[in-house]
Amino acid sequence: MFSMPLCHSMFFTACDGIFLNYTWSDLTLANSSHKAGTRRYDVFVGIDVFGRGCPGGGGFNSKEALAKIKHHNLSAALFASGWVFETQDKEKFTELQDKSMFLLCLNFDIELNIMSLKVF
Repeated sequence: MFSMPLCHSMFFTACDGIFLNYTWSDLTLANSSHKAGTRRYDVFVGIDVFGRGCPGGGGFNSKEALAKIKHHNLSAALFASGWVFETQDKEKFTELQDKSMFLLCLNFDIELNIMSLKVF
């Protein structure tokens, strides 16, 4: 499901949250945010870190998809978060995983404490 259809509203009311897949658009995000009302943060929008159907193309650019989700005050769910391990240099896994998470965290006002973080 790439948007929260009105016909599913009774199910959404009865549950703690809903996951949307990663083939969404700005329009479907806006519709889902509107339909969720005060429960916007209970709508988890998929981000495919491999980039299938996501703005930014995934990978280290997954932050672009996350920025769009944040703009609509929705929550995010990461799909295929093993992208770094599966596609990048395994000897640099910790450094590259930290970079990946750091770039995602730039969308939020949080303090980062990543010990192995280097200048990218």
